[in-house]
Amino acid sequence: MPSRQRHHGEPCRERCQKRLSSRQYDDLFDLLSRIDESSQHYEIPRECREARERKEASEKAGCEVFGVFRNKVLISTAATSAATSVGAMLTGVATLPSERGQGLATAVVTALCQDCFAHGLEYVCLYYENPVAARIYHRIGFVDIAGFGMMSQRGK
Repeated sequence: MPSRQRHHGEPCRERCQKRLSSRQYDDLFDLLSRIDESSQHYEIPRECREARERKEASEKAGCEVFGVFRNKVLISTAATSAATSVGAMLTGVATLPSERGQGLATAVVTALCQDCFAHGLEYVCLYYENPVAARIYHRIGFVDIAGFGMMSQRGK
């Protein structure tokens, strides 16, 4: 089981969790290229260009990407997609394998969901297959509905 010890005694909530700008998409794609589940999408330059175009279009449509940095290196991330006036889908949750077990995914997903609700969204939904991820999402407040995880601002 991974160690729960924080680097330099620093709790996760004090790490830099911030909205990424399009200037930081190279950092995002570098992180995603090192995750087994997503690496194949970032191996070919053409695919990286297409991913950047999709991410920039999503950003213009109101989608967000949040990240946790340590020493200026992106180590954990989460994003929204399919944003509407009432909700968005949580996507792209990833943490470097060497950084897992420290609450980073929990911190970045929580910050992103709080931001969604602060900006007037009523729902954040997601789809997952990973049982470890499921425990994180349930702990944050997502509930399973017809194969998807849902979190409502009203449920708090």
